[in-house]
Amino acid sequence: AKYFPIALCLLFCGRLSTSTQAKDLTVANRCSRIVMAEDPYAELWLCAIVTVLVYFLNARSGIAVGRARHKYNVPMPLSNGPSEFQRVFRAHANNAEQYPQFLALMWTTATVGGFPLVAGGLGVLWVVLRNLYVSQYHKAAKGVTAYSNPSYMVLGTYAILTLGSIVYRLLKSFVR
Repeated sequence: AKYFPIALCLLFCGRLSTSTQAKDLTVANRCSRIVMAEDPYAELWLCAIVTVLVYFLNARSGIAVGRARHKYNVPMPLSNGPSEFQRVFRAHANNAEQYPQFLALMWTTATVGGFPLVAGGLGVLWVVLRNLYVSQYHKAAKGVTAYSNPSYMVLGTYAILTLGSIVYRLLKSFVR
């Protein structure tokens, strides 16, 4: 996974320079120097993508609320109406309640915890689970825990990884 940016570079950059020094380097070496050495944030790319996916998940569920308002004739700012509308509204509200803690934990795990690719991978899983949660909640409230409980486990995993990393670093500094 850490070579994914290099693969992208190879696809889009090709031969980057024709200088004598550059001819001695392979394209992969030049790309890895560009992507990894010159970019201190290279391993955070997956977390950045997940952050954008969270925006799109929020937009998707917000648009669904607008459509449900129109379909079930529920004017703003009311949040009560037929049960079909309430499920769409609550799915959006429940997700909106989760975004701040999710984003804070993901980025803390990636940076302070020192697990950027793990944080990003778990973030992808969280976005998929929350998307399935929204889809299920729009249909019926029954069955949403199949998606919400694992997404809470992702949050707990973030917390454990970050705290474990902090404790490890503290203990390591005292042992020296």
